[in-house]
Amino acid sequence: MYRQYCDATLCSNLAMLLSLASLSISALASQPFWMLVFGLVLVFFGFFMSFILLSLLQEMYPERKLPSVSDKNYAEKLLDVSDDGEKHVMLGGLYKTYLTMNSLLIGAVVLLLFYSIVSESSQLFSIFVVVVILVVTNTQYQLSLRNK
Repeated sequence: MYRQYCDATLCSNLAMLLSLASLSISALASQPFWMLVFGLVLVFFGFFMSFILLSLLQEMYPERKLPSVSDKNYAEKLLDVSDDGEKHVMLGGLYKTYLTMNSLLIGAVVLLLFYSIVSESSQLFSIFVVVVILVVTNTQYQLSLRNK
């Protein structure tokens, strides 16, 4: 049951991201208006499905006191009700994600730089956005470690 939940969550997230990409292409490539609207509907549908899947977790484990999805401190409360094994699995996944995300975003900056040079089309805005994301996430991670 949990494996199917994870698969559905992954599919929902991927669908939302791919819809956002197609929405961007439709908006930037002067596609018909209906394609733009369809992409927007798909993005909202993916977001809605992600929200539903989070609340489905409470239905899967009624015996556990899981926090409400709309709770302000959902992540902290979910961590509090998790046992040591669940925390270990989350920590491993989050650390791998952190390392992968850093590597991919640094690679994206280099790729955008080379693309800017080769195509003579400046990608400075994109480079700055990716660098700001890297600065914020790395600072947040290092400060959370240092303050413990």
